[in-house]
Amino acid sequence: MNKAKLRKITERFEANTVELEKKIAEQVTVLKEIVAGQRKIIAEKDKIIFEFKDQLMFLLKENKRLLGELRKYQNENTPSGSIPPHLKPGLRNKVQEALKPEQGKPKQNLRNSRPKVHDRERDVTMKRCPCCGGTRITRKKKKYFRTTIHIKSPTLERVLNKI
Repeated sequence: MNKAKLRKITERFEANTVELEKKIAEQVTVLKEIVAGQRKIIAEKDKIIFEFKDQLMFLLKENKRLLGELRKYQNENTPSGSIPPHLKPGLRNKVQEALKPEQGKPKQNLRNSRPKVHDRERDVTMKRCPCCGGTRITRKKKKYFRTTIHIKSPTLERVLNKI
């Protein structure tokens, strides 16, 4: 009886090990594919890095050459007459100021500004002259506009008076 139980257990164990080996083999193939994809990506990045290293070396050499050329003009023993005008500090400051963005006009005082949109308009025609009190008032060529703000208890109304 013990031998029969042991055979059944070993058969189950062998069947389970075969199944586990199949699953492990599948996972290994999937992981190999992932590793192959990662290697391709790494190879592409290595190419890009190599190209950038070449560009960096070129730019460093060019920078060194330009610094050597600039040293001709920035030497403390160089007379000011031999410095090209575009490298002189006075002109350089003017160019830098010209390149700065212009500051706009200062904003108007918001408490003193008048609205551009009015709630209503009214024409004011005078019956008598405000200066002399006469009744002969002629129309002027130019119209004067005055904006007044009438404050009513719960509302605010903007009125454009055409005089």
